[in-house]
Amino acid sequence: MGGLSPPPHRDDRGVPPGGGQDVLARTIAAVGEEVTDVDFRVVNREGSGGLVGNTWAAQEASEDGYDVLVSVNPFLFFDILINDGDFTPDDFEPLVWVGFDPILHIVRADSEIGEWDYEEILEHAEDNSSDIDVGVIPDNAFQFATIAIEDEREVQFNHVAFDGGAPGVEALLGGHIDMTNAFHAEVDQYLESGELRAVATTEPYEPLPDVPAFSEFGADLAHQTFGAARFVALPDEVDEEVSDYLHDLFLYILSTDEAEEAFDDAGLVLEPAPQAETVEVYDEAWETLSDMVEEME
Repeated sequence: MGGLSPPPHRDDRGVPPGGGQDVLARTIAAVGEEVTDVDFRVVNREGSGGLVGNTWAAQEASEDGYDVLVSVNPFLFFDILINDGDFTPDDFEPLVWVGFDPILHIVRADSEIGEWDYEEILEHAEDNSSDIDVGVIPDNAFQFATIAIEDEREVQFNHVAFDGGAPGVEALLGGHIDMTNAFHAEVDQYLESGELRAVATTEPYEPLPDVPAFSEFGADLAHQTFGAARFVALPDEVDEEVSDYLHDLFLYILSTDEAEEAFDDAGLVLEPAPQAETVEVYDEAWETLSDMVEEME
């Protein structure tokens, strides 16, 4: 994996502890320390649904390879396109692809709508406008996915804003909202325990094959757009030799049996791919999301 001595690494993330991205970073760090002699430290730089952390990564992260960003689209690109982030896609170097998780719509099993299927929830919303409180991250994928199904079915949920997926899940568990957007890793333990139910997903999802996709309810969404396209990235000014070393390091970590087992236990999708494929997906996502936002304006 190159001729550099392995430095300790900070896996920096821009969202609160407990969310899907946080679980991802901590899973990578744990596997990395298990299968290499590298030390990892996860640092959460939370605020504004990820904008604070992404801004820090673009403007202040070290260029010596010690700061590695565990990132996710479309959240990163929406910070640029919608939330006036003071950075561009070129401020990051996509390094290694991790995988894609769709967005799930989640309800509490013992709630009034806990026994309904998604069609029944939509039919109820048709007759009871704004009667269902749904957790979203404003001006980002959670909210846009919710709007997509609302527009298709001509219904209106009451959007309740949270700074990440995990706070929405906490509010749902506490009975403060009726449904929330979340990623599998954020709710896996509650799905296993039966406290929560997944009633819909933005696209077919192999780990939860019985959960219907939005397309079954008329909303055909762009492939791998409304979810979490997860990847490892660096600040764009990192030396090429360091970048090459880190690429090989993270690709190795993510390709081990230990990673496959840890990701499965965490409810995370693992589909590692090298930098060339990661850059291709990154560039395509920017083009798709830019066009989508332009059409919305």
